[in-house]
Amino acid sequence: MTAAAAIRCTGLSKSYGSGETSVLALRGVDLEAYTGEMLIISGPSGCGKTTLLSIACGTLRPDAGRIELFGQDLGGLGPDELAALRRKDVGFIFQQFNLVPTFRARENVAVPLIIAGMNYGKALRKADEMLATLGLADRTRHFPAQLSGGQQQRVAISRALVHQPRLIICDEPTSSLDAAAGHAAMQILRDSALAKDRCVVVVTHDPRVFGFADRVVTMEDGRITQVKSQVASKDGPTPEHTP
Repeated sequence: MTAAAAIRCTGLSKSYGSGETSVLALRGVDLEAYTGEMLIISGPSGCGKTTLLSIACGTLRPDAGRIELFGQDLGGLGPDELAALRRKDVGFIFQQFNLVPTFRARENVAVPLIIAGMNYGKALRKADEMLATLGLADRTRHFPAQLSGGQQQRVAISRALVHQPRLIICDEPTSSLDAAAGHAAMQILRDSALAKDRCVVVVTHDPRVFGFADRVVTMEDGRITQVKSQVASKDGPTPEHTP
C-alpha cells in the first residue's frame, strides 16, 4: 500500500482501574490506517475497540506506546493542542447520533464550523449545502424529533463532514438503523473514504457493513487477532443480500 498513514499505532497499551480491579483494555496494539481507505474494526463488546479509537483521535492517553495522527506524535501535544487538532482534522459520528434536540438540523451541522470560529450566518449556509448533498435539503429546519432514524444519522454524518476533516471516526454508525438506512449511511461514508487524503475508521459489531471496507480488523481481549484486506465495493452488499 502506497497511501500515507493517517493513523499509526505502535505498542499501545491501556488499562482501567488499579490493583485487583485493574482491567487491561489494550495489550500492545500495532495498527495503521491509511488515507483513501475505509477501515472497519470489529470484535465483541469489551475487546478494546472504542478504547483504541479514543486513543487514535487523542481523546484518551495510552499508558504505553506511540500514536501518530497524520505524522504528528500525539504524545507530545497538550490538551489544547489536541483539541485544536481534533477540531481541524477529525469528524465524529456517534452510535446514538448525539444531536442537540433543541437545535434544528442545520444548527446541529453548523456546530463544528461555529466552534472553529466561522461566522454564524456563513456556518448555517455551509450546513444547508452539506445537508442538501445528503438529500436533506427539505429537512434543514426540522428538529431531530421530527426526523426518522435514517435522517438523523445523515444529519450526524453531515456534521462530521462539514468542516472537511481528514479523519472520520464512526462508533457503531448503523446500530440504531434498519438495513436500508444503515446501507445508505455506509454508502455515504464509503464515498467519503474515497476522497483524497481522507480516512474513515468504523467501529462496529454489524457484519452487514463489512463489504464496504478496504480492510477489516478483528479484535479480541485487547489484541488484534486478524487484519483482512478485501476489494471493497463502493455500493457495498445489497440490503437484501447482506449477511
